[in-house]
Amino acid sequence: MKNLQNLKITSLRRLTSIIIMSIISIGFLTAQESESTFEKSTFLELNTGVALISSGNLENSKFIAPGISFLIGKTFINDQNNFFEYQIGIAAPTIATAKIGIGKKIKNTKISVGVRPYPLSLYSQVNIKAGEKNFISIGLEGNPFGTESRIAFESLANFNVGYRWTLKGNNK
Repeated sequence: MKNLQNLKITSLRRLTSIIIMSIISIGFLTAQESESTFEKSTFLELNTGVALISSGNLENSKFIAPGISFLIGKTFINDQNNFFEYQIGIAAPTIATAKIGIGKKIKNTKISVGVRPYPLSLYSQVNIKAGEKNFISIGLEGNPFGTESRIAFESLANFNVGYRWTLKGNNK
C-alpha cells in the first residue's frame, strides 16, 4: 500500500512539473513573439475566498474553509494581447502561495488559465478592469491530482474574489 502511495506522489510531482514547465514555456514564447511591442506591468493582488477541503482523518469528510492571500506579480503582454503572468505571496492558512498562467486580453477583461504550485491546483481567472489601472479578480480552482500529498493542502476546489492594483508599467 505504501509503495502505491509513493508511486502516486511521484507521478503527481512529474505531472505538476510538466504542467508548470509547459505554462512557463508557452508564456515565454508568447512574450517573445513580438518583443518590439512587448509590455509588462507589476501588480499587487488581495484575494479572499473559500476552499472545499477533504479531511484525511475521516472517510468522505469534506468542509468549507475560508482563506486570504496577498500577492505581488508581473504580467507580460504581446501585441496580440496574449499574456504570461506569475504571482507569489503570503496566504492564510497556507502561509505561502504562487500562481503561473497564460491568457488573453479581450477589451477590458483578462482571462487566464494556469497552475498554482502551492497549494497545488489548476485555475482559471478573470480580471475585469475597475478604474483606470486596477482590476477585480474572480478565480475558480480545482485539484484533479488528489489530496494525498501535502502540497495540495487537502484542497479539492477553491473560489476566490480579489482586487488587483497595477503599480508600474502599462495597464493594458
